[in-house]
Amino acid sequence: DKLYAFRDPLGIRPLIFGQVGNHYVVASESSVLDVLGGKIIRDVEPGEVIEFSETGFKVILNSPSLRTAHCMFEYVYFSRPDSVIDGVEVYNTRILMGRQLAKEAPVAADVVVPVPDSGRTQAMGYAMELGIEYSEGLFKNRYSERTFIMPSQSLRSN
Repeated sequence: DKLYAFRDPLGIRPLIFGQVGNHYVVASESSVLDVLGGKIIRDVEPGEVIEFSETGFKVILNSPSLRTAHCMFEYVYFSRPDSVIDGVEVYNTRILMGRQLAKEAPVAADVVVPVPDSGRTQAMGYAMELGIEYSEGLFKNRYSERTFIMPSQSLRSN
């Protein structure tokens, strides 16, 4: 019984592994291991194939690209704010994005209201940088789906 983990050579999507008890767990974000009460071992490196067995794990292929190309949506939208991707904290990255936006596109406003949930942390950073009040004013319908990743415009529109 073996488990194999492979990350694409460009490292477009994150992959991490750790242990829960005596079992190895491979996940797309570190928060999964946190929720399971596991111990993070490390990220699967771009172009790496790791074989897991009862006796441990070993790298059976390491074929990285000369460059990496991380998916920006991992930091902006997909990942939970409490995740760490390739050693970078998603929450802090989102705060810095909001701060940078405030530097590049400041506005005179009384309050910053985020669009939940993906824009919340960036809005906090924006408000902090400009010294503007931050307030929750929009609330997400928990029963709605992620429409922007649906495969066709007709599905996104309905």
